[in-house]
Amino acid sequence: MERVSKYADKILIKISKKNSLSDKFLEKHDNEITALIEHNYITYSQYSSSSDYQITDAGQAYLEYLKRDFIRFVIPTTLSIIAIIISIAAIVLAPFWNAFFTKLYHL
Repeated sequence: MERVSKYADKILIKISKKNSLSDKFLEKHDNEITALIEHNYITYSQYSSSSDYQITDAGQAYLEYLKRDFIRFVIPTTLSIIAIIISIAAIVLAPFWNAFFTKLYHL
């Protein structure tokens, strides 16, 4: 899969959710929509309104790729952040635990 751009990805997701797109929105994001059409991720019908875009099979596959790519990024990042927080908490709380166990066992 060839990655288009982050903004084009967001527009493809909006089109996939069947949100009605205003003409102002379409004019503002004309470059991204053109890139999506060039990559054959969306098509438009000449017989209906200009905001009637359809996602192709390649576009559906690209959306699945984006979803998997996001999950592959989020899971390791989240685990790393949790590990860093636990490490910092262990360093900060070590003197308190030391004092607690010293009093508990009368050392």
